Amino acid sequence: MKSLLKQESKEVIGLAIFLIAAGCLLLFLGMETLQFVLGIVGWVLIVAGIIQLYIFFISRVSVSAIPLLLGIISLIFGYFFVREPRQVLNFITTIVGVILIINAVLHIQQSFVFKDFGFEKWPRLLVYPIIMLVIGIFLVSRPDQSLDQIMKICGILLIAEGIVTLWSQRKLHTFTKQTDDNIYDVDAVETESKDD
Repeated sequence: MKSLLKQESKEVIGLAIFLIAAGCLLLFLGMETLQFVLGIVGWVLIVAGIIQLYIFFISRVSVSAIPLLLGIISLIFGYFFVREPRQVLNFITTIVGVILIINAVLHIQQSFVFKDFGFEKWPRLLVYPIIMLVIGIFLVSRPDQSLDQIMKICGILLIAEGIVTLWSQRKLHTFTKQTDDNIYDVDAVETESKDD
């Protein structure tokens, strides 16, 4: 169990930092700025797609289909980023909802990990993920509302999700360390008893 938690620690911290950074972008950048950024990203994707197709059809340096697939995917995403930035932003809110739902499920599972380690107040840890689960479902199935407000709300939620993820990871690390220390102390006492 301990090795599994250590293995997942770096991934969880990386995810938390990504969520906070993405949340800051959504919160502090205005709608026009976001659409402008999406337009730039779209053109970059289009250029990258053209390069990949050139490599596949003209250069023919490889028989792999990867340049073809990357080229087509880049062109499709680039087109939508340039032509339909508001639709892309609307899709992003849905993605944020999905992220919140997934993270809520992970936090719920983590609460049960605390339970397995004997943490008595583990039910309190279920409150936040349940709230996030409800908000995530709302964002995925929401009615059409002010996209600007929704984006700012998504930014706040992503920042909060990242902070809580870092906090819960730190809490879990501290708790497992205390549990290991207690187990070590018990083993030491048992060893001394056997020696006596």
